[in-house]
Amino acid sequence: MTTSTPPSTRRASVPAGSPERARTIHVVGGGRVGRALADRLRSDGNWASLVDDTPDVVTESMAAGIPVVEGDPMDSDVLERAGLADADAVVAATTSDGSNLLIAQLARARFGVETVVVRVNDPDHVETFRPLDYETVCTTSNVEDGIASRLR
Repeated sequence: MTTSTPPSTRRASVPAGSPERARTIHVVGGGRVGRALADRLRSDGNWASLVDDTPDVVTESMAAGIPVVEGDPMDSDVLERAGLADADAVVAATTSDGSNLLIAQLARARFGVETVVVRVNDPDHVETFRPLDYETVCTTSNVEDGIASRLR
């Protein structure tokens, strides 16, 4: 199920890098983090959607007005249906580092997405992603840093 498609015709008329150009960002993995991120990106004026196969996530996201492509986030046909080939950025935001690595590889190699941000759940895996030239955000390290900074 797809609730809407990215505004590709509008994007073509506004130059890349232009401040008034909304970015098309696909968040793959619509759990708590992915859904909150898609909502935030949309609030910031971007076109953001979710790709997920969890029925509750799909229903809740659609009810919140977030475009959703329902299907296995690691299936390249589902990612193609989501429109990754036209994305300005892809965020791999599942709770599985292995899944996020595969999603990032598909986004870059198959769909040619330059900006790929990967959620890394286990801090021991950050070094695995570093040589692959993906932007990484380690959930655990960010929480630890945030708490520690408030205790100083």
